[in-house]
Amino acid sequence: MGNLDISEAVTSIRSLCASVQHDDDARGQLKAELDEARKSLETPVEALWTLLFQYIPTTALNALVNMGAVDRLNESEEPLSVKALAEACGADESVVHRLIRPMGPLGVVEELPGPMYLATPLSKLLSDPGFKGGYIFQHSLGVRAMAGLPPFLQKTGYKMPMGAPGPFQYALQTEDSIYEYMTKDGDLLSHFEKFMARSRADRPEWFTFYPVKERLFSQAVGSEPHSDVMMVDIGGGQGHDIQAFRTAFPDAPGRLVLQDTETVLGSIKTLDSTIEKQPHDFFTPQPVHGARAYYLRQIIHNYSDEEALEILANVKMAMTPGYSLLLLDDFCLPDEKAPYYPALLDVLMMAAFTGTERTETQWYSLLDRAGFKINRIYRDVAGQGESVIEAEPK
Repeated sequence: MGNLDISEAVTSIRSLCASVQHDDDARGQLKAELDEARKSLETPVEALWTLLFQYIPTTALNALVNMGAVDRLNESEEPLSVKALAEACGADESVVHRLIRPMGPLGVVEELPGPMYLATPLSKLLSDPGFKGGYIFQHSLGVRAMAGLPPFLQKTGYKMPMGAPGPFQYALQTEDSIYEYMTKDGDLLSHFEKFMARSRADRPEWFTFYPVKERLFSQAVGSEPHSDVMMVDIGGGQGHDIQAFRTAFPDAPGRLVLQDTETVLGSIKTLDSTIEKQPHDFFTPQPVHGARAYYLRQIIHNYSDEEALEILANVKMAMTPGYSLLLLDDFCLPDEKAPYYPALLDVLMMAAFTGTERTETQWYSLLDRAGFKINRIYRDVAGQGESVIEAEPK
């Protein structure tokens, strides 16, 4: 194929890319096909070099985020020189120059003659408190936990981490869990909470693919012998999920209860006045008995099977058989060919939390051991494996 043919093909591809920008399904399909085409063009050596060095640009970008260079660039409507960026951040010009050069090929910045640097849509995301918080959290704790994973596994004979001490404790030389560690560092905890809130904002609400009215409103709430609580959001953090539920179903029968630690509940700035806040540690017996639904979003994935069984046992003891439902909002991966993002997240969960993103087979096994039967797994078909697993006591 001559250069003219390649040029025509590239023009066609770019035109096709532009045509699918507002169609997520078509865009995703085209992106997957182009990724496969790139892999077929890339030699094994080229692919290996990418793997060997992929930690370098993300670490360099973390330094630029920390020094404020990314924010300064995003605030400017005009390109900035390295000298201007360095002066704005109080950094050496040569340091900024060396850190920012790899950002151009990655699309984080646009490099212009001079050299001058201009913000891009990608760089602007890093001034969003949620994404910025995620970047800082990942490089403050996530990357360090990942660095501790290989030596920890080697030391333990490559056995599955089953709770603390795990790779995180090994890498940071601490006895604290990652949550305890963050609680002692208010800035890190704040970044993590903003990151969690932002990551949820990009996903559909669980009740958009779970039939709430059919499954939860089908039995009277509050009539004897049942509790008047519709739903308990266990470990619900800032209350995003239960607030969204209240907004979507303002006339839902029964009370709504949000549970988390006193520290987390005390930090909530806005929450519907009808939602009750109740301090609770889910490793202790569940205080609300006979609720219609007990909802846990991305809680179980933080823990090993043995720890998860302890959490589930505390919930099960409070449930009314034949009435109460357990709703687990988590990834439910296929046994083969898992989507890339949750597969990555699974490795991070092992390193940082000694947790796991479970497959469907693993969920059935875990819940069976916990004394539950799965009624059905409701899936977000447009996503990468997030699901609502509905179960009840056997």
